[in-house]
Amino acid sequence: MLKVLNNNTDATVHELLYEMNNAVDEFVGDADQFDDLTMLAFYYKGPQNNQ
Repeated sequence: MLKVLNNNTDATVHELLYEMNNAVDEFVGDADQFDDLTMLAFYYKGPQNNQ
């Protein structure tokens, strides 16, 4: 997961989730899926100025 995150620092949230899903699929290979996969990503816009 860290490799995907580090290699996609400029990706949109949608692109990042797509790349993460591809990495999981590559890791799993031909193994049967026995559980669900849930992903959540946040877009951080930086600190807010509350003055």
